[in-house]
Amino acid sequence: MTAELPPPGPDHFAARRTLWWARGPNEPTPTESTPSRQRLEILLQRDTDEAWDAGLNKVWNGLVSGARLKKRLPLSTVIKILQAGWIRDGTWPKGGVAPDPDDVLEELPQDAEFAVLSTTTPDYTSRVTSPPSGIVEGATGGNRTLQAQANTTTLDSMDGRHRGE
Repeated sequence: MTAELPPPGPDHFAARRTLWWARGPNEPTPTESTPSRQRLEILLQRDTDEAWDAGLNKVWNGLVSGARLKKRLPLSTVIKILQAGWIRDGTWPKGGVAPDPDDVLEELPQDAEFAVLSTTTPDYTSRVTSPPSGIVEGATGGNRTLQAQANTTTLDSMDGRHRGE
């Protein structure tokens, strides 16, 4: 199934997002609880070397090596297996929790100018505003100069000292 998409920009993004969220023709069926999956869940509840050696290590090694699972597992179970392995190899601290995300977007005013980056086309900006007047960037010799309105500060790139001019 191919869809006619608008040119790159906010409408293109909205159309792609709509297609992404639409149910596909090959919607996966829910995973059924099998005896082996129930055994795996029991092993995940125990935090012992015996549980690791009884099968968790094999599943974890398969996951991190890129092997395909023989039977489907819920994502929550896969995450528990990966985390158990990361704790064992020292990648994840025992008792550690993931930090809150720091990439939450703030609400922009409706009339705000913005640039939309596209990951699907070489034309990666759809709308860009120019910088405020009076701000000019330039490079001269070994120095980087940023002139902001009437104030000029030069950063000597060799030793990092600031000097006003």
